[in-house]
Amino acid sequence: EQDGVITADASVITAFTVVTEGVPLAILVLPAEVADGVWVLDDGATRMLVLSEEPVWYHEGRLRGRTGSARPEARVYSPLRGGFACVDVIVEGTAVDEPVPATSTSAPAEPPAGYGSAEGRASAPTDGDFARRAARYELTLPAALAAHSELEVRWTGDVARLVVGGQVVADQFWAGTEWVIDLGVLPEGAAVALEILPLSPEAAVGLPASAQRQRDEVAGALWSLDSLRVVTRVPWHAELPS
Repeated sequence: EQDGVITADASVITAFTVVTEGVPLAILVLPAEVADGVWVLDDGATRMLVLSEEPVWYHEGRLRGRTGSARPEARVYSPLRGGFACVDVIVEGTAVDEPVPATSTSAPAEPPAGYGSAEGRASAPTDGDFARRAARYELTLPAALAAHSELEVRWTGDVARLVVGGQVVADQFWAGTEWVIDLGVLPEGAAVALEILPLSPEAAVGLPASAQRQRDEVAGALWSLDSLRVVTRVPWHAELPS
């Protein structure tokens, strides 16, 4: 503190207290990189702040979640201690995380700057655009998919879509984030394909800063299939720290 101004290092978790007119006020500063893992849980009687990379909830006096990891981690904030404490997680089963084989069946073509417009808004690519220009992969999923199985796709490009038995069941416009698809609704034994349309360097699309940096690193059209994994999550629970 200097001249009544408190400066906090925003790159680390910082907790401090200021006093205004005799009233203490606790302030917690969290780095931007942990924002996606911040959970505020409130069941009406208990309210808590939790850090977890995977979704968590509070039920019947316990912290609960589902995980694809053998050792999930969750931390609960303690206002009295002014910091986060790890909880002892008990995993109820064995999580599965395995790569998915993908066979390229069609190479991409050079994409246009856009796919037309309607009422002043850019139009989405059509089935014909995908047929002419998309990279296409046939996926080999596990023969038996457990409940809570998900396909996690890391990719770059303009638009990707999952095609099952000839029908589009999911799609995503690229923004630099991982694409997670629930596999529990897929019909057993159906052919599964992934299609990716490249992103033209001339396309007028807005992207988050990190995704735009990836785009700027490529001179021509941007597209890639970086990883495909099936993850089966299992439940876990933990007692709250005393």
